[in-house]
Amino acid sequence: MNDLLLYFIGLIIILLVGTIFLFILKKRRKKLSSKIKEKIKQELEKIDKEIDFQKAIFAADKLLDFVLSAKGLTGSLGEKLKKGEKLFSNINEVWEAHKIRNRIAHELGAKISEPEFTRAIRSFKKAIKELLS
Repeated sequence: MNDLLLYFIGLIIILLVGTIFLFILKKRRKKLSSKIKEKIKQELEKIDKEIDFQKAIFAADKLLDFVLSAKGLTGSLGEKLKKGEKLFSNINEVWEAHKIRNRIAHELGAKISEPEFTRAIRSFKKAIKELLS
């Protein structure tokens, strides 16, 4: 009986240590190299110069996806946003911007207004810049 109790306690300790280790690994996100940060900044400049609203939205959405991948998050952009929501001060705005991108991509003849475009690009850029710091 004593051996069984010791075995059970040992198993619980191993599980607790393993859980804590996984939690720490999950919380720690990769730091971006200076080379990747420079590439991101160049892409942001291209987005600023893009005159086509839809192309700019697609580029900003792709760039956000790239940055989140570089930070170690996996899955679709939606999954990455869910996993990394605490990384953003404006997660709801980022979701709205991503929904605008999805509307453009999936609705036949979808158009976005200039205020929608401005809001979406501002949200994407703010989120990306937060990830760079």
